[in-house]
Amino acid sequence: MIKNINQESKELLLKILLNLKTEEQAREFLNDLFSSAEVSDLARRAMAAKLLYSEKTYQQIYHLLGMGANTITKVHFKTRGNKVLKEIINELR
Repeated sequence: MIKNINQESKELLLKILLNLKTEEQAREFLNDLFSSAEVSDLARRAMAAKLLYSEKTYQQIYHLLGMGANTITKVHFKTRGNKVLKEIINELR
């Protein structure tokens, strides 16, 4: 295994994301590289973050998304205090 491949892989993914110019390119990227289940998981985590920023309870998020408390907690702690994500979500409302 190549040393630092994980970091290089993350950097490559970031560069690809930053170079997507249209919604169509983003859709193609997601559909070509990820399974529908992986895209669904990413989308549900983004929705959980949005709901957490909207001050929904874990119980409400569970009922809306069918997402377990452990996953909601992970999203909560990974996104808590993330000003950029919060700003983006607020702009999309």
